[in-house]
Amino acid sequence: MVSTRLFTLLLCFVSSVSLSVSESKVLEPHAAESFNVSLIQKLGTSCSYRVIISTSCSSPRYTRDQISIAFGDAYGNQV
Repeated sequence: MVSTRLFTLLLCFVSSVSLSVSESKVLEPHAAESFNVSLIQKLGTSCSYRVIISTSCSSPRYTRDQISIAFGDAYGNQV
């Protein structure tokens, strides 16, 4: 009787754990479906960007600091 209850409890636990496991998805940058590169190329327009980078003089002699810049538009498209 106890072994049957234990088996049932274990079976329920395993079932709930297996159903709750989700897949890990890595999100990569991508263009929105509405993004039309050919339209932008036909218009021949360009955009100007201004980037200001400030550094500190109190940095150690050797550093591995890096600066990354990504540009995008108001619709979330990364250029």
